[in-house]
Amino acid sequence: MMKIKLIPIIISIIVSSHAQEKTTGLIPVIDSLYNTAKEIRRTKTDEAIKIATDAYDMSQQEGYKPGLLKNLRLLTYLHYYKREFDKSFEYIFEALDLAAKINDREGVAKAENIIGMLHRHLKEYDKAIEHYEKSLQSFREINNLKEVTKIYNNIAIVYSLQKNFEKAAEMYTRSLDIKIKSNDKKGLSKLYNNLGNLHYKMKDYDKAVSYFGNSINIKKELNDNVGIATTYFNISKINKDRENWNKALENLKTSLQFAGKVDDIKLNMEIYKSLASVYQKLKDDYNTFEYFQLYTKLKDSVFTIEKEKEIAKIREQYESEKKDEQIALQNARIERSNTQRTFLITAVSFLLILAVLISAGYYQKRKSNSLLNKQKNEISEINEQLEDANATKDKIFSIIAHDLRSPVVSLINMSDELKRNIESSDLPKVRESIPNFDRSVNSVNLMMENLFNWAVMQKGRIPFSPTEFNVADLAEQCIEINKPYAALKAVKILQNVEDEFYVFADVNMVRSVINNLLNNAIKFSNSGGTVTIILREHNGKVEITVKDTGEGISPEKKKTLFTFDGKKVKTGTGGERGTGLGLWMSKEFVERNSGEISVISSLGEGAAFIFTLPVEKSETFA
Repeated sequence: MMKIKLIPIIISIIVSSHAQEKTTGLIPVIDSLYNTAKEIRRTKTDEAIKIATDAYDMSQQEGYKPGLLKNLRLLTYLHYYKREFDKSFEYIFEALDLAAKINDREGVAKAENIIGMLHRHLKEYDKAIEHYEKSLQSFREINNLKEVTKIYNNIAIVYSLQKNFEKAAEMYTRSLDIKIKSNDKKGLSKLYNNLGNLHYKMKDYDKAVSYFGNSINIKKELNDNVGIATTYFNISKINKDRENWNKALENLKTSLQFAGKVDDIKLNMEIYKSLASVYQKLKDDYNTFEYFQLYTKLKDSVFTIEKEKEIAKIREQYESEKKDEQIALQNARIERSNTQRTFLITAVSFLLILAVLISAGYYQKRKSNSLLNKQKNEISEINEQLEDANATKDKIFSIIAHDLRSPVVSLINMSDELKRNIESSDLPKVRESIPNFDRSVNSVNLMMENLFNWAVMQKGRIPFSPTEFNVADLAEQCIEINKPYAALKAVKILQNVEDEFYVFADVNMVRSVINNLLNNAIKFSNSGGTVTIILREHNGKVEITVKDTGEGISPEKKKTLFTFDGKKVKTGTGGERGTGLGLWMSKEFVERNSGEISVISSLGEGAAFIFTLPVEKSETFA
């Protein structure tokens, strides 16, 4: 009995000794945990929150104030990424109070800047400016001019969002004065570019060109070929707005010259596309077709590269999960070993051990039988699911193969026709063929993208990389892609997009949703119809509506509109076939991005597909 009483005392001493070891030299551990959480903040946000919380708790235990502050700021951003703004405010105000108590003026300035960012996200612009001004004052007091210029830029962004372009220009100019004095070349090139874009929005084209020119001069000193190419591309947009096609052409050729020095496929693709449109305005059919072909090739290349990246990301995620499973298994083995050792130490007699083993054996036998039956049922269910999945796979590949055949054959025929027309110098016919060619390319591209996404989703491993972007720009890109198809059916695409709408979502998923909805709207519209895309802010989210004047949808069909079983085959007004895969996938993608999708329609009155996305704003991570 004496031995049994001693066991808790021994365990207590061991635990106490272990705890003393842990509290020694915690600061390097805290810093390491912080760096780990910061590194995975975007890819594994939930795991980063757990690590940062542990680092925060250890900082409190150690009384490590810098560790508390930086982990509070990190937790603010992590919950911001998850759109948990109440928690973000809770953490950042705690950081502000702590920084004020220990007289850390830089910590106070950083906290006020982050509070301004959160209010900016909520479109509480006056509050955002109020906290940005407090941050600005604190950074001025400690003479941190680098951060002062960042705050001026943040305030300029808010004024720009309020359409107060004059005040935005004033803030950018104040930042510019500091950059000039400090001779910060890289910062100056960015600021001149920001001022150029601002004056472009104001339609003050002369000033915009002047600022873009200053940016180019500095970028040439820095040998920033990507920046030079992008800025010349921006100037070309001004000349296109002015309908000065020759100057726009000159800008684009210069842009292409510098873009050719770097491996930036997307930039080259946009330049080729713009060159094709300018040559079309200049009635140069040969170059229109040449650059359109180059654009199409790069577009296909970008699609292939993006899918390869997604597959690599899936493979990396799988390997990581596999490694985590192995670590968990090893930890389980260690834990089991420790438990067995403790059991042996605390065992009081051989008879007791024997009794426990006999009881455990009986229980394990019952458990094994129960587990065996459960596994049999699970295997049966899995077999049924596999049979359903294989049946669906066979159906979808049958449908896709049928649907792909038509546009692919069309592409082959048009390619042959284009060659004949070019050889015979029949350029008007070449020009007439381009919309049909573009339509077929986009049709194949959209169908292949839907098929690829469907295949990945069956694995449950589709990549999800949310980021901040202007969905209005993305909508315009999707409209341009679908214009040839609309023109082919004499359908007009109208857009009611007069503002910038920033969202926090996966850009590839959102692009797929908009393309599918536009394609569907055109498919089910009659000749002479219209398709309208509308963006607006509603209930703290951005709402995107794709509306058509087509034949409408019956109440019965609306019930299964967003489902997919491979059985439904729908026919458009021009005889186009559809499987319903695009709408089902659109629903999955919208919900994956914390949004909702719905449809409003009646027979004979067209249809309006509406989906929402969360609003987010970017901020320099600190």
